[in-house]
Amino acid sequence: MKPTVCLALLLALILSLSGEATAQEKKASNSFGYVAVGPGPQDADWRALDLKARSALDEGRYDESERCFKEAVSLAEKKGRYDPGVVNCLVGLSLLNHKRGDFKESERLYEYAMRQVEGLTSRDSLDFTKWLPDLAWLYQQHGRPDQAETLHKQILKVMQKAHGNTSRKLLPGIDQYAAFLHANGRHAEASMLETRSQEIRGRPGE
Repeated sequence: MKPTVCLALLLALILSLSGEATAQEKKASNSFGYVAVGPGPQDADWRALDLKARSALDEGRYDESERCFKEAVSLAEKKGRYDPGVVNCLVGLSLLNHKRGDFKESERLYEYAMRQVEGLTSRDSLDFTKWLPDLAWLYQQHGRPDQAETLHKQILKVMQKAHGNTSRKLLPGIDQYAAFLHANGRHAEASMLETRSQEIRGRPGE
């Protein structure tokens, strides 16, 4: 094979891998506590700051983002708004610290936010587990796949208890777990989950 052809193939591979890595990154504008629709008038002030913080974070203006997130937390706390409210802003701060490379502080903030949620509901509730996918993603990104898998299993267990074993509402949890398994080279296990996902999708709609 000619050297120029080899170089072209190598560049294509690098670009492909780079694209995969980029696809794995999270954005503050659609994850980590983002609220698409305002919960209500009582949440307008903290949410405005939260949205400003998320926009700054996605644009790489980390200092501005941190300031807005912290102001949003303070406002939400004063109003006694936690979910939505304080928790959303804390997990946004968690993503900010992840992007800064401070993985320890990132996990500390998210885990602190989860303790806030636990004070509002039980660990085996859907309101609790809805926050776990992004924490599982953090653990995976930080080289802690065992902790991430524990959360994926917890998510599915709670969802199955709430909706049964064949509900389409299980699909996000199944698909996220399958993606996690693929990312860790456990393709046979992932394929079993994907088969289950396809079977559920093939059932009559709920």
